[in-house]
Amino acid sequence: MNQNNDIHSNLQSNIATLRYDGKVSEAIDLCLKATEQYESTYFYPKILGDLYLLKNKYEDAAKAYLTFLERINPSRKLFVDFARRYNRLKRSLSGTQLKQIVSNLIELIAVGKLHPQLSKWLESLVANDISDIAFSEAGLKLIKAFETNEKFSIIVNKLKTMEQNNPIELFLILNSFVLDRSRTENTFSTDSYCVAVYERFNKYDEALRIGIDLIDIRQDPILIRTIFRICRKIQDYSIATKILETHQSITKARSDFNILYELVYYYEFFNDIESLTESLHRIEQNGLKSIPIQKTVKNFYISFGMLEDVKRVDDRIANSLSGSGKEYKKYGEVVKESEEEISSKIKELYSKVEHHERLAAISDLTTGISHELGQPITNIRYTIQFYYKLFEKNNSVDMKILFSLFDSILVETSRMGDLVKRLAPLTSSRNIIQDFNIADRISDRINALDNRFKSSDIKLEFKPTKPIHLIGDPVHFDQIINNLILNSIDSIDSLALGKTKEKKISINLEEDDKKVKLTVMDTGAGIEMKLRSKIFDPFYTTKEPGKGEGLGLFIIWNLLKMHGGKIELDHKYKNGAKFTVVLPKKAKINEEI
Repeated sequence: MNQNNDIHSNLQSNIATLRYDGKVSEAIDLCLKATEQYESTYFYPKILGDLYLLKNKYEDAAKAYLTFLERINPSRKLFVDFARRYNRLKRSLSGTQLKQIVSNLIELIAVGKLHPQLSKWLESLVANDISDIAFSEAGLKLIKAFETNEKFSIIVNKLKTMEQNNPIELFLILNSFVLDRSRTENTFSTDSYCVAVYERFNKYDEALRIGIDLIDIRQDPILIRTIFRICRKIQDYSIATKILETHQSITKARSDFNILYELVYYYEFFNDIESLTESLHRIEQNGLKSIPIQKTVKNFYISFGMLEDVKRVDDRIANSLSGSGKEYKKYGEVVKESEEEISSKIKELYSKVEHHERLAAISDLTTGISHELGQPITNIRYTIQFYYKLFEKNNSVDMKILFSLFDSILVETSRMGDLVKRLAPLTSSRNIIQDFNIADRISDRINALDNRFKSSDIKLEFKPTKPIHLIGDPVHFDQIINNLILNSIDSIDSLALGKTKEKKISINLEEDDKKVKLTVMDTGAGIEMKLRSKIFDPFYTTKEPGKGEGLGLFIIWNLLKMHGGKIELDHKYKNGAKFTVVLPKKAKINEEI
């Protein structure tokens, strides 16, 4: 973290120095690179917009400020920072340019890119500027349709056309002419449809605002389902609960599929298993003649682990010849949604399994560490006890014996220190994130190990054709390549004399736009099929006692995981061992091991 702070501090200082020295273009170039490289940081696009303003590049400044807005959290102070810049920029824009920027801001709100609180602040900020936007001919016709309350089918066609062709303008019209208008039975159908439109825009507050008004006019099942579905999406059923308390007849709707479908999720949220089961059984019984409904309820039963119910419904589906095309069209959406729910449940289950596997791996690691450290600690204890008794018998201390005791303790403590050093890459949280050329790092490692290659008479092949850059931790990369090469050297050395014709290690590099592939091949002993599933386990080694702790590949695997990479053993390679490492060009550091 300190290293990252130092990088940003130096970078910001360089930008400021260039700015105050009048080198604004150079400052812009540096700021552009930082904006692209540090995607989660709002500082650089903010300063980039300021620099563009100095150069009178107003449209570029606007784009930079929009990026700044997208990156900030819902902090009032940061939003005021944006608002100040927006108002400063407005004074320099033409009417056409202002309309374009306001449209871009409204689009951010419409597509749900901003935090809801930021969206509300932004709507207030640009409210006066929205009135300056001229509506299109289609927009004006839609406004007239709302004002005169034209036929529902005509309004829906206009809404669909605008939703497809100009969603930003549609959003403005809905806010201005529908959101706060009076609700009547005559506007019910149109307003209900607008609730669905708002939901598609991810504008859940507005959708619920209209929906609550409409429920008091008519308890329409489709509208009820829409409101409950929105509550499910935002994981807040407070409005749904108030509706059920006010209109108790909704829970007694024993035959309406739409209401029962959402009640299943509602009861699941509150862990009301009895009511949930009752709702599922109602859906099943009411839809006996509908295969889509039976498939939907079967998916629910699977997701809740109700296996006996699954078998019953499955047999019923199997005995049915086919479903009506209209039925599939009518319920196709809910069948798909229930299948997605199953997928979500399965992913959650796999996540739990993976969590247990991680705990098991941590347990294995802890056990291995305890075992490895336990041996030298035991040796030290017994050695001290032995010499303690020896010194008790002799009043005088023989310095040779004393030095022998010290040597023994130093050997064992050195052994423990080596083990701790080997584990250091897994426990260190200090990551140095920077741009580096991996071809250079590999060449440096090869040069550092040159004596090992010569002493073992090993030929090393590595011919990088061009620089290949990564953004990550170069020290961790050095540890990965170092461990791979040392493993290959040990594997070749373990072969009986004359068993291999050529002692060789080959390293190859490939790249595309997003990742780098590194291959390390050797002509060593290879890895037996029965051992391949264990090679990445901590403290697993095929080497003789004292020749290795079994941590090399385990550390490589964890370092790669921390950087969003992976390593695989090529099972088809027969001449030794072949490992393939894949790394993203921009590492996403994950300190969880």
